[in-house]
Amino acid sequence: VFVTTNSELVKIDNAGKVVARVSKGGITRYFSRPVYADGLIISANDDGSVYAFSAETLECVWKTSALETPAAGGSYQANSTMTVANGCVYAEFEAGVGATGTASAGAMVCVDISTGTVKWTKMTAKSDDSTGEGYYWAGAAASGSDLVIGDESGYVKLIDGSAGDIKSSVKLSGAPIRSTVVYAGTEGGKQTYLVVTRQPATMYKIVRDGDTLSIATTADGKQLSCEFANISTSTPAVANGKAYIGGSDSTNSGVFTVIDLATMKVETAANMGKYAEVKASPIASVQGSDVYAYFTCNKTPGAVYCFNQSTGEVAEIYTPSGSNAGHCTASVIADARGNLYYANDSGTLFALKAAPGYTVAFDTRGGSTVPSAMTAQNKTMAAPADPERSGYTFAGWYKDADCTQAWDFSKDVVTADMTLYAKWTKNESPVPSPVPSSRPVSTKGNASSTSLVLTSHATVSLAGVLKSNAARQTGEHESLLADFDSDELETSVEKSSDRGAAVVTAQKKKADLPIWPFIGIALGVCVVVLVVLKRKKQGGE
Repeated sequence: VFVTTNSELVKIDNAGKVVARVSKGGITRYFSRPVYADGLIISANDDGSVYAFSAETLECVWKTSALETPAAGGSYQANSTMTVANGCVYAEFEAGVGATGTASAGAMVCVDISTGTVKWTKMTAKSDDSTGEGYYWAGAAASGSDLVIGDESGYVKLIDGSAGDIKSSVKLSGAPIRSTVVYAGTEGGKQTYLVVTRQPATMYKIVRDGDTLSIATTADGKQLSCEFANISTSTPAVANGKAYIGGSDSTNSGVFTVIDLATMKVETAANMGKYAEVKASPIASVQGSDVYAYFTCNKTPGAVYCFNQSTGEVAEIYTPSGSNAGHCTASVIADARGNLYYANDSGTLFALKAAPGYTVAFDTRGGSTVPSAMTAQNKTMAAPADPERSGYTFAGWYKDADCTQAWDFSKDVVTADMTLYAKWTKNESPVPSPVPSSRPVSTKGNASSTSLVLTSHATVSLAGVLKSNAARQTGEHESLLADFDSDELETSVEKSSDRGAAVVTAQKKKADLPIWPFIGIALGVCVVVLVVLKRKKQGGE
């Protein structure tokens, strides 16, 4: 486990012993959210610098220079969530946020993870027509090679990951966005994202269509959004079509909310008590058909809670005491075996041991990789995403390598460490449609044209058809097209009344054709006529 303090990076083993600690190259006065990538622990500092350390040795591998202090707002704060994508780490900063109001300035930095080279930096400052700038508690979602992020002015922006330019933006309510954008799958073939505004706490569904962002709407044009609390800086966790998120209501009581993403309506809301705002992001564990969401509240003693989707109830599963008690704005995180980790304002790191479980490995048998999963003992497990394999269709998971015993994720329980095997069905090769020759070759002036009738499902290369016909007749592959310049083709497609067929016409542009082929043809015809006449005179056929 790796932890950052205001000035150090600390490495802790599985027994809770500190095995190494180093200066992280700068300070963070409020929050520090390191990330792991390619064997490196990467941390941002309040001066706008970014440092990368070896996860093995904690040796500093690279560092970037500090940013110039903005003209307004004082020094930067590095309390946003960094994003790893495109071989880079993206770090966001803000300056000038007080107890109320919005940030006065901000910056985003893109750093190449392998070299530590700063690829680009974008800085913004508050102007007369903006309500805020920068990124406060915000974080981006990767979208292909781009990023989707919300800012202090209440805009959701699509940012070119390679250059930092804004491709598209959409304004929500005008309230600052102080949470990380979350990818929520595709709808109608378009990527969707969840974005939360601070006050009123409202979740919006954002759609990316090409390089344009917009707020998703219903069939009758209504925006797909859900107001679920008064204030929220929580980032939603998504599982089984639900979003799990926290906040506080107008009476300053904490709320934990479940939102159905299909309807964008609150399904469950749990009151966590006075001054117990759920500020951090929950973490969701899917066990078969059940979902368990773990979260904290910003109230002493800084306990951990678990929401059970099947019962709709919240239970307090761990409560610090004595000197370990304190307020808590930290998110709960988990390792591969389901152990939970979090910290509170007492400066204590807590590790909550998971119940015994089993490891399920997935042998994709030539398909794309599916990571192993840890699941509770003697329980059903959630199905992973289907693997992919070129030329094959995935046909399910099986208990045996011969794929004779199918695994039923809704009924079968895991009783030991095990491996499931992917079954594949080979795709049939498409048979090309025959191409009837229903149009004659005609000659007009100096232009020659050929027309082919194609069925509605046929895709034919004109050059390919001519070449294949030549091969059938002569056994050679170049006779008709050896001196044909494809750049001189002009093609057109027109509708035919013959069963919806399309007529594709390829026409060679006008050019001066050599006369010797026509002289040769004429001489050949003359010879044939003379021979026929001679035979007739002799009584032959």
